[in-house]
Amino acid sequence: MFCTALSYICMRILGEELDGGKDNACARARKWILDHGPIIPLILQLREELYTQPYNEIDWRKMHHLCAKEDLYHPHPWIQDMLWDSLYILAESLLIRWPFNKLVREKALQVTMKHIHYEDEISRYITIGVMEKSFGSQLWDTSFTIQALLASDLINEIGPVLARGHDFVKKSQVRDNPSGDFKRMYHHISKVQALVLFKKLHAGHRMEEIDSSIRMVLATLKTHNCLMVHGMEVGEFVLSMVHGLH
Repeated sequence: MFCTALSYICMRILGEELDGGKDNACARARKWILDHGPIIPLILQLREELYTQPYNEIDWRKMHHLCAKEDLYHPHPWIQDMLWDSLYILAESLLIRWPFNKLVREKALQVTMKHIHYEDEISRYITIGVMEKSFGSQLWDTSFTIQALLASDLINEIGPVLARGHDFVKKSQVRDNPSGDFKRMYHHISKVQALVLFKKLHAGHRMEEIDSSIRMVLATLKTHNCLMVHGMEVGEFVLSMVHGLH
């Protein structure tokens, strides 16, 4: 349901009509969603609980710049918001009409799909993070799940699960540099340690989360003294988790 709904939304955002897409993909996806996910009483109740005004009265156009302060890493200057609003009001109405929908919008969609396919291919379709695409985030989910299991202090009871998680994270590492002109595709070389490169390129970004991960690694290494647990070295395992997270 989650993936079908996101895929449907993506197709509509990318310009597919209500019944568009290959083999009526939008119509078929919409029917499947409605057949399998009706608006149950719980959803209606959640709409009342989680919104500060009646759901049906929300003007979603005014919500473009609404963001929780905890998630607003880089506050927008007013000139940026004004520019975005101008583009939405003026440019969007033009881009959906001929000839701009062919000269500009279609070209932009082609470039976007080129980047999506490139990312899939160089990551072996593992979808390393949730931002890559909406059809899966296996490594991302595995890393956070394993981190949660480690926090439960049940290592001695869930050894086989940790071993399988470690094996998946280890096999999912991108060990080769991206193919082709990766700089043009906004990529960097892969044969470097993830945290070292990230901190060099984005000094100060999410330092609290990164430092917390590093402290977790050091604490685990000290606690287990890098002993072999369930056939693998704890230090190697935790470092793999950190690389998977970042």
